[in-house]
Amino acid sequence: MDEGTRPGRARLAGRILFWYAIIFVVVIAVFGFAVTSAVRPVLERQVLAGMEQAARLLAAQLDGGVELDAGQVGEAVGARVTLIAADGTVLADSVVDPATMGNHAGRPEVASAMSGEVGKGRRESATTGAGSLYVAVATAARDVVVRLSVTEQQVAADATVIGSRVLAVASVIGVVGLLAVWMVAERMARPIHELTELAGSVASGRLEIRPRRSSLAELDRLGLAIGGMASDLGRRIVAGEEERRTLETVMAAMPQALVLVDGDEISYSNPTCARLLGRVPDRASMLVPRGLYRLQRDARAEGAPLTSDIEHGVPPRTLRATATPFGGDDRVLLVIENVTEQVRLAAIRQDFVADASHELKTPIAAMLASAEALNLALERRPERAREFADRVEESARRLSRIVADLLDLSRLEVSEMPDEMVDLTDVVEREVAAASGAARRVGLVLAAEIREATVRGSASDLALAVRNLCDNAIRYTDGGGAVNVSLWSDGQHAVLEVADTGAGIPTRALPRVFERFFRVDDARSRATGGTGLGLSIVRHVVERHGGHVSVESQLGVGSTFRVRLPAAGAAGDTTPVEPGTGHGETG
Repeated sequence: MDEGTRPGRARLAGRILFWYAIIFVVVIAVFGFAVTSAVRPVLERQVLAGMEQAARLLAAQLDGGVELDAGQVGEAVGARVTLIAADGTVLADSVVDPATMGNHAGRPEVASAMSGEVGKGRRESATTGAGSLYVAVATAARDVVVRLSVTEQQVAADATVIGSRVLAVASVIGVVGLLAVWMVAERMARPIHELTELAGSVASGRLEIRPRRSSLAELDRLGLAIGGMASDLGRRIVAGEEERRTLETVMAAMPQALVLVDGDEISYSNPTCARLLGRVPDRASMLVPRGLYRLQRDARAEGAPLTSDIEHGVPPRTLRATATPFGGDDRVLLVIENVTEQVRLAAIRQDFVADASHELKTPIAAMLASAEALNLALERRPERAREFADRVEESARRLSRIVADLLDLSRLEVSEMPDEMVDLTDVVEREVAAASGAARRVGLVLAAEIREATVRGSASDLALAVRNLCDNAIRYTDGGGAVNVSLWSDGQHAVLEVADTGAGIPTRALPRVFERFFRVDDARSRATGGTGLGLSIVRHVVERHGGHVSVESQLGVGSTFRVRLPAAGAAGDTTPVEPGTGHGETG
C-alpha cells in the first residue's frame, strides 16, 4: 500500500476541516460564554429600566384614582407587582397572598421609594426564596409604593434565548465557512497532488516534466524546484549512462579478464572473462580454476593485493591473476591475464641463452684445446702442426657461422622490414645456382622448377631464407640423393618447396624443427657444420613477410619444406604459427 494512502494518513483537506471544526467549536463555546456574560448585564439594565417605567405608569394611575388589579397588571407587564402602603403593609401582590406577607417598610427599595427616590435592588425574596430584581416607585402622595420584581431565573432565561439565537446564527455561518474551507482546501490540495505525481514521475524515471502554475507562490516555487531537480537529474543520468557505456566499452576492449566479487557473489565480469575462462558462474566459490577463488579469498583476508600464476585448460595455459580488495567492504577485483606466450618467450629466451652459451663454448673450447696442442706440436712434432692449425681454423669458422646466424636472428627480430617489390624468381634462381657447387661436392642432384612469382618485402632476407633451406636439404641428404626446389604462384600466394630424399625427421621432432639450436641428429649437424639456427632464421623471415612455413617428413624417405608468401598485390596468407609449435633447424 502506498505510504500516502495508508490507513491513519489523513488527506490535507480532511486535516484542515478537522482542525477547522475543533477551532470552530472552541470559538463558538467561548463566543457563547462571552455573549451570555455580556448580554445579561445589559438585559438586567433593560429589565430594570422597563420595570421603572412600568412602575411610574402604575403610580400615576393610582394618583389618578384608578384601582389596579395586581394579578392582571402583573400578567400585562410580565413581572410580579406588589402594592405597599406607607406604613409597610402589603395591600396587594400578583403572586402571593398579601395576608401571608409581613411588613415591608424595612425593604431597601421600599424605603428608598418612600424617600422620593426610585428604589432598586437585588436580593433573595423572603417570600418566594428566589433571587430577584426589584424596582419601587411611590405615588405622588407617597401613600402607596408600587414595586415590580422579576426573578434572576427569568433574566437568565431571556439571556439564554438571546445567546441561543446568536449561536444558531453563528452555527449557520460556521457551516457555510466549513463548505468554504473545504473548497479552499481542495483547491490548495490539487496542486499539491499534481506536484506529488510529478515527484513520482521523476522517481520512476520520467524526467521530461513541466509543472503547471498555481495560485500559490510557494507551490510555484516548489514546482519549479522539482522541475529543476528533474532536469538536473536527467543531465546527471545521461552523463552517468555515457560514462557507464564508456567504461563498459573500455573494459570490454581490455585484453585482461575482469571479475568483481562481492562476498561470494560475482557482480560483474567483462566479455574477455568468458573468452579466457569459459562460462562465468554466479558465485565465486564455483570459479574455475579453483586457484582464482582461493586467491581472492586470501586477498580479502589479508586486506592487500595478491598475485599468482595459475595453470588452466588443455593444452595448459598460464593465467596471471591479481586480486585487489576494496577497502571497507567484501568486494575484491580479480584481474586475469593470459601470460602463456610471455612465459613461453621467457623460457625460450632462457633456453636460448643457455643453448647459445653451450654452442659458443664448444668451438671456443675446441679452439683452446687445438691451440694448446698446436703449441706442443710446434715444440715436439712439427709435422702435426698443420693438423691442429686446421682444427683451430675449423672451430673458428664454426664460431663465426654461429655468431653470424645470431646476428641475423637479432636483426630480424628488431629491425624494420623494407617494403619493396621482390622478384622471388630471380632470388631463388641465384640461391639455387650458389648451392649447386656444394650439392655436386657431396654427390647430390640439385634440380629446380622455377616459375614467375613476385612478393613484397626484403630481397636479402628472402635470399637468406632460401639459402638456409637449400643448405639444410643438402647437409641432410646422403650422396646419390636429390634435392628438388620448386617455385610457383597460385595468384594469391607464392609457394616455395624444397624437397630432399634424406634421412627424414621423426614425427615427435616435427613440432620443434624450427626452434633455435634444435637438432634432430646432433652428431651429423656438427659434422656438417650446422649451427642449429638455420631453420629458425627461415621461420623469422617468412613470418616477417606475412607468410607461413611448414614441413612434411617421413623417416627414410625425405622431407619437404613449404613456404607460402602473399603474392604482390594480393591478400597474403597470414595464418599464424601456433605458440610452442614453432620450428628449429634440423642440422
